[in-house]
Parts: sequence; C-alpha cells; structure tokens
Amino acid sequence: MSGQAASIQSQIYFTRQNEYEADRIGISTLSRAGYDPVGMAEFFEKMGRLTRSMGEGPAEYLRTHPVSVNRISEALNRAQNLPVAKISDGRDFYLVQARLRAMTAKNPDEALEWFRHRLDRADVGQMESDASFYGSAIAYQNKGDFDEARKLLQNLMDRAPHIAYELQLADLDLEAGNDSEAIEQLARLYGIFPGNHAISMQYTQALLKNQDPRQARTAATILRQQLLTHPDDPRLHELYARSANVAGDSVRAKEAIAESYYLRGNIHEAAMQLQTLAGESDLDYYQRARITARINEIRMELVKLGIKES
Repeated sequence: MSGQAASIQSQIYFTRQNEYEADRIGISTLSRAGYDPVGMAEFFEKMGRLTRSMGEGPAEYLRTHPVSVNRISEALNRAQNLPVAKISDGRDFYLVQARLRAMTAKNPDEALEWFRHRLDRADVGQMESDASFYGSAIAYQNKGDFDEARKLLQNLMDRAPHIAYELQLADLDLEAGNDSEAIEQLARLYGIFPGNHAISMQYTQALLKNQDPRQARTAATILRQQLLTHPDDPRLHELYARSANVAGDSVRAKEAIAESYYLRGNIHEAAMQLQTLAGESDLDYYQRARITARINEIRMELVKLGIKES
C-alpha cells in the first residue's frame, strides 16, 4: 500500500509541475494578447474562496489541482514581471457591437429604430451614444440615404476621430461611386497604419473594384504582406488570387486558389490544382520549384491521412 501511495504521489507532483507550466504559459499569453495578466491571480483567489466555502477537503499535497496560496502567489509574481497591460476604455467594443447590430438587422429601419430607443435612454454614456450614431450611419447607408450617413459620420469625426469612422466614410464613397476619393482616403490611412488588417482588406477591395491591372498589382503587394501575418486565412488567399489574376499573374493566382482549398480542408483538391498547374509548359525554374515543393508537402500529408491520390 505504501508503494502504491508513493506512486500516486509522484504522479501528483508531475501534474503539479505541468500545472505551473500551464499557468506560466497562460499568463504570458494573456499579456501578449493585451489582457491584464494579474486577472489570472485574481481568478485563482475567487476559486479559492469558492473552494473554502465548500469545505477544506484533503490537504494540498494530496490534491492534483489545488488553488493554493502558493499557486496564487506564483501567478501574481509572474504577472508583476510582465509589461503593464493597457486597459481599453471600451469604445471599440461599443463600436463593434453597433456595427453588428446594424449589419444583422432584418432591414435598416429596424436597426434605426433600435438605435433611437438606445439614444433615448438616460443611462447611456458618451461612448455608447457615439456608437449608436455610428450604427445609425451604417443603417442609413444600407438604406441608400448616403447624405444622412455622411452627416452622422462627419459629426463623429469632428468630435472624436476614430479609424472605424474613416473606414466607413471610405466605404460610403465607394458605394456612392466616388471611387477615386475612397481609394485616396484608404491609401492615406494605409500610409499612417501600414499593415493594419482592416485597412488593408478594405483598401485592396477598393483597388479591385474596377478590375484595373495597375491597381490590382498594388492590391497584390498589400495582400502578400498580409499573408505573412495571416497565412491561414482562406478568404485572404482567395482575394490574393483575384488580385493576381487581374494583375496578369495567373500562376500566383492558381497557387493561391489551391491554398484556399487546402485551408478549407479540401487537401485532395488542392493537390490536384497544383498538379495541373505543374503540368503547364511555360513555368520558369523558380515557379516550377515552388509548386513542386508544395505538391510534395501536400502528398506527404495525404499519405499520413491515408488518402490516395486519383
């Protein structure tokens, strides 16, 4: 019995080490994601209080996952050595909430009615109020009332500028047929915030609207930069394929389409697309080498999955 107890205890110690390592990784992930890492220690304290309210239970050294003073202290010490998190004022949350409300309403009038009721409430703060005007502007745009939408967005910009308002104004110009103004506005924003995903996506879509090869080449360049940081987004590959095709780079376009198939789980179709592309006679050395290498990677994955190529 003593031997069995010792064996079980050694397993508990091993679990404890893994648990501390998991806490360390979790706290680091919270910090890198922009959250306050001290929140993990505070969460452990709440768990500890709940545990105590249900009785002490066995001693800490006999439990596999104790919320102990040591564990709380360890979490707090690690959190204090990490950069201080920048706490958001919640403005972005209200703007995203308002955008979702406007975009998912059954019709624009339903969204406008909801925002009117929201603005009539006495407990609505300034940030929520601005978000309601922003949502109303989107609803007016969806309704086709571009003048009212522009007036609301411009008032918001004059009072408290935000990138969401600028992007919506550019989208409004694009929908109203003012393509050059929209592209100029988005190019300016892209220059200020290079690499910003939301700006990049809207800018490239604006550049591709008129199927202009010169603008498509600019879009392809921007999207290739985005693919470095978002390589697993199939929609991004599809948009890149479209831009490469309009720009006249059919090889890159076909590669991107194959990659979008792969990322959506259709590995066999991706392999077939690349195999067909590799059979083209006008590929240069570098194109053929790149495509062949990707085919070999996918083939190895198909073998591991037990899928036969046809």
